[in-house]
Amino acid sequence: MFSWSRATWAAATALVASSLAAAVLAADTGAAPSKTGPAGSILAHLPGQLNAAASMLVVTGYYALVAVNVGLALACIGLGGLVVVSANTPAARREWAAALASLWGYYRTLWYFVAGGSLRDCPYFQPDASAGPSEADADADPLMSEATLRQTRTHLFSLALVHRMWDQPHYRHGSFGEDARLNLRNVAIPGTGVPLSVFGLHVFLAWAAVAVVNPLACLVFAFYVARQKGDMAGAARAFRELLLAPQDWFSFWRLNCRLATHHAAITKDEGYALEDKFTFLEACAAAGVPVNPSLRCKGIIVKHRNEEGGLGLQSFSSASAGGDWIIQERIDNAPALAALLPADAPLSTLRVVTASTLGLSSEARRDASGDDIQALSCAFRAGRAGAVTDHSSIQFDVNVETGEVRRGTTSAHWYQLGLAKALSTPWTSEHDVTHHPDCGKPIAGVTIPDMAGIRKLVCDAHRRLLPRVPLVGWDVALTARHGVVLLEVNLSCNFFRARFDKTRYFRLVEQYFLDLERVQLEAEGGPGAASSAKTGGGGGAPAAANGRAPAAKTKST
Repeated sequence: MFSWSRATWAAATALVASSLAAAVLAADTGAAPSKTGPAGSILAHLPGQLNAAASMLVVTGYYALVAVNVGLALACIGLGGLVVVSANTPAARREWAAALASLWGYYRTLWYFVAGGSLRDCPYFQPDASAGPSEADADADPLMSEATLRQTRTHLFSLALVHRMWDQPHYRHGSFGEDARLNLRNVAIPGTGVPLSVFGLHVFLAWAAVAVVNPLACLVFAFYVARQKGDMAGAARAFRELLLAPQDWFSFWRLNCRLATHHAAITKDEGYALEDKFTFLEACAAAGVPVNPSLRCKGIIVKHRNEEGGLGLQSFSSASAGGDWIIQERIDNAPALAALLPADAPLSTLRVVTASTLGLSSEARRDASGDDIQALSCAFRAGRAGAVTDHSSIQFDVNVETGEVRRGTTSAHWYQLGLAKALSTPWTSEHDVTHHPDCGKPIAGVTIPDMAGIRKLVCDAHRRLLPRVPLVGWDVALTARHGVVLLEVNLSCNFFRARFDKTRYFRLVEQYFLDLERVQLEAEGGPGAASSAKTGGGGGAPAAANGRAPAAKTKST
């Protein structure tokens, strides 16, 4: 039986542990704040006009924070014990004990990376070095499988990158922080109504999001699952998965964003210039890749048919003449798609995501499996009646090999801002839509025509236009007049809740992070830097949970 008193204890535990981690991530351990550590980063982000007295206050506050951490750690241990003891059954106690261990593993792994530890030599969330995880272990606990442990390491490494990349130039905006502010202003964790862009206002808030908000959000959602099922053990399992190996579309999207930002900053690959929509159209025209045609003129004038005196008139300067606007004729859905949609539905596109290993070093590419460029996923965005674009749509998963449309869902609950919507928005949505909700026409079960040709189009475009960019999201339109064309490319790409091979995906992402890590080490310290990094940066690797040396590669869940 679910007990809210026990849930309260669990929430208090996570809150205290999260506060502890937030403080730790904002301070160096042991020594005075340095120029290179996290505390040094805090000082670096303060206004340059701070005088000596103000700087002394910062350092004093830093040491006070470290002192408070000791008390918080003791409180965390005590509350954690209460959670384990108060669980219903031995099985529930084991699950919550594992959840607390996972929370500890989350923080110590983040700290390892923030302190300069390398992904290659990360001692945490590794299979047993001598035998690897047994099949029985993986069956009993899916989070112990080799593929899931890889996801956990990669996920936490990418979260730790946020503070490194915050002020770095971004390929489409001034910095990673600015990009977060702009692209998260209409997104909110379901049930909160608060735009996630608030955590992009400052690097402090971004750290708080990783160290405090994320674990608490995982915990609250885990209790939501428990309330639905009346299963405390299930809540603990849900918490562990949400924290260490999240399966939601938002986590995958943000991981893709962090990989693209990191890769662009280190490689300076020219393919990232194609995020600019006009540059993309020009590159497609030069390479012979079919795209939605645009008008090449100085600009256009648009005016209302019944207004005068200059009212109702707008002028747009064309990008082809140095202006800001791409001017295109409105195009219609192909008959095969139009038959599935309301009469006033917008152009409804496919989002196909392709993956390339051509950006890896030759050594890393030898470890990769399969073709150099492959299509990972496909989603059909069936636009809603009266919508301007298919961003208002039902997202149907499509078999990227056969073109068969599976059941659909929506991400609309992630785009509800404000208190009123926060209180009325459902927290989840399932893949349970078979018919278009506005016209009742069946969509699940139909087949997208010429899926093999669509797959070839996007893979060839990836190879011709930006072969070394790891992941590319293509907006593909099946049109009545122009056939199959590309509309634009998205390099911080969203899967739009389509299925994909997660084992292959996380192997690719990990390979890119490892390859970029090697490139950085060689650039910073020459050929010998890679071997010297085995200790995980300047501070060395932390000890394993059981007290043995990190070389033992103990499991951490």
